[in-house]
Order: sequence, then C-alpha cells, then structure tokens
Amino acid sequence: MPHHVDHFLFFPVIVLLSLVLIIISWRLIVRLLLFFFIVMAIWYGLSFIGALSSPNQTLKEYRAKPAKRPNSLS
Repeated sequence: MPHHVDHFLFFPVIVLLSLVLIIISWRLIVRLLLFFFIVMAIWYGLSFIGALSSPNQTLKEYRAKPAKRPNSLS
C-alpha cells in the first residue's frame, strides 16, 4: 500500500521534471539555432563584401581550389 502511494506521488514529479527539461532544452536549441543563423549571416555578408571589393582574387581562388583537390587526393 505505501509503495503504491509512493508511485502515485513520484509520477507527477517525473512528468514535471521531464517538462522542465524539454522547455530548457528547447530554449537552448532555439538559442543555438539563432546564434548559428546570425554567424552564418555575418559570414555570408563578409564574404559577399569581400567578393564585391576584390572579385578577381576570389574568382582565382575559386578556380584554383578544384584543381588542387584531385592532386592532393592522388
């Protein structure tokens, strides 16, 4: 009989703890996603500004990279 009462009291505690953990993890996931999107937006913005300021250099680097990759693999 006391064992049944303990289970009855223990179950809502588990549910509440799981809900709290879900809320905390959801907030952390949202913050991480926002941080990731902000970093990516800044990265793309800086690379776009760099491409506008020096388009020839970026085109040369882009053309040189595919040629270097097969040589390093072989």
